[in-house]
Amino acid sequence: ATRPSLQRMFQEYFRKLSEYQSLGESVEELVTNGDITFTRLLFAAFPSYAASPIQYPESWDRIVAIGDASGVQSPLSFGGFGALLRNLPRTVDGVVEALQYDIVDRKSLRGLHPYLPNLASTWMMQRSMSAPSLEDDQDTTNSTNVQKLFGSPLLSDAGPGPEIISELLASTFEGMLSLDGGKGDRLLPFLQDIVRPGGLLGALSKVVVKNPELVPRIIRHVGPGPIVNWVQHVIFMLLYAAGDAVLSTDTGNNLFNMSTGGSDKLSFRARRFAEAIKYGSGGDFEPPSS
Repeated sequence: ATRPSLQRMFQEYFRKLSEYQSLGESVEELVTNGDITFTRLLFAAFPSYAASPIQYPESWDRIVAIGDASGVQSPLSFGGFGALLRNLPRTVDGVVEALQYDIVDRKSLRGLHPYLPNLASTWMMQRSMSAPSLEDDQDTTNSTNVQKLFGSPLLSDAGPGPEIISELLASTFEGMLSLDGGKGDRLLPFLQDIVRPGGLLGALSKVVVKNPELVPRIIRHVGPGPIVNWVQHVIFMLLYAAGDAVLSTDTGNNLFNMSTGGSDKLSFRARRFAEAIKYGSGGDFEPPSS
């Protein structure tokens, strides 16, 4: 199914507005009765992609995608602003190093926006909180002005219901808080768009134990394909976390420096890979100083 147009999503927003604001009557009825008069309509959309839609040819050197364009974005924080700020230090260091050593080929620069399994895993959360859309094949030739303004229902009622979003978020937050006795140390990274294996898997285990009926509902809603992909991202996140733990030791750091003592290009790519391991497992999280 194709993505609905912005106009159709705007219509659906107004169709649901009465229920969301507890207006008692539908917005269509309020407009028809003259109880509501619109003076200005504002609408914004934050496009978010599981993979960057901007792909450069292999022959294009000296070009670096930054922020949303690089695919470093989170569906849980309205696009990529938080993820951009989080990844800005490593991006700046990488660009400076690339210019310093004149490493500007496409293959090397690709390391500045690598695969981050913890960020990729958040797409399953977004999918679990989404509503399936209906096919938009309506004929509005003989529709009234109000019907043309609001359109027919865009979101399907066949999904798990809007309450599943609140249940999922509440259960996840409660699970993270319970991991450290309510201190919030496991929850803080998640609120900063930094997904870490311990917090994620610990919270999900709490959800399974406390709300087991929620799991089959999410599985039916999401489908097996996204869940398999999510499991793969989690496995890589665990591998990245193990790699970051090794590189964080003096022995691991010394071995890494010895293995990258060759050409500037080899060292550049190795450092970008080490950064990907660190950021891809949430190892860049810095707890607030007490």
